[in-house]
Amino acid sequence: MGAKILTTAIHKGGEGKTTSTIQFAAYLAGEKNQKVCLIDMDPSSNATITVIDGPVSGLSVVDVLLGKTDLLSIMAKTRIPGLDLIPASNELKGFSMAAAKEPSMEFRLLDLIEGNGLKEAYDFILIDSPPSLELLTVNALAASEWFLVPLRCASYSVKGLVDLSAFVAKLKQRVTPNLKLLGIFITQFRGWNRLDRNIYESIENYLLKGNQPLLKTIIRESVVVRESIAERLPVWKYNPKADVSRDYLLLCDEIFNKIGFCNQIAEQVSGGVNVG
Repeated sequence: MGAKILTTAIHKGGEGKTTSTIQFAAYLAGEKNQKVCLIDMDPSSNATITVIDGPVSGLSVVDVLLGKTDLLSIMAKTRIPGLDLIPASNELKGFSMAAAKEPSMEFRLLDLIEGNGLKEAYDFILIDSPPSLELLTVNALAASEWFLVPLRCASYSVKGLVDLSAFVAKLKQRVTPNLKLLGIFITQFRGWNRLDRNIYESIENYLLKGNQPLLKTIIRESVVVRESIAERLPVWKYNPKADVSRDYLLLCDEIFNKIGFCNQIAEQVSGGVNVG
């Protein structure tokens, strides 16, 4: 069956996209003993800086996307056993322009994953996409079976969700018809704040009308998250007693179980089609 490939995406920075991707990668490798590859497609390289074991070398995923080197040569070890990294660099900013005249570049990442045996080598491949709707994000989504969306309870955040939803709808028509939304989850939630609570209710209603899945677990706002990233540790390893540590473990459990449930349903459907 091969690796399960999942992208985290949102058309806005500051939503907890990279932080949540790192937490889920650490959870899969450390808590579930899964072999995980994290592909950093964000020019900020924050995921790379946080998890890499040692200095960042000169080559990154953009060099592979543009055919300057091979994928396995840039694979890096991380501070987390069981988690490998394909690092990013600031040069990713120039990828869209450099690739503009090349054909079928929206499938470049997918071709590299399939052509280098990554689907057979790992249980999970997680992709951290940039907070923008351009060719890097197209590549991330085109390579994925599912995507996740982190969302703060803020007006601009909701606009980012609406923009991403419209973008994905067009993408599914033209590029990746089998892409599925695994879920939207709330980050940096301030339960004591009336505005956050009101926006959360609006998000619930909006997603219900559009039949889009809102995950049950809510990630509460906490300085512990920023502290754990600074220490380059999963939040529950940095401060296991913090509320936000429990939040992230519950969220990771929910995502992991939902992927397992979706796979089980797919196998049942496939089995039903092939009877007799």
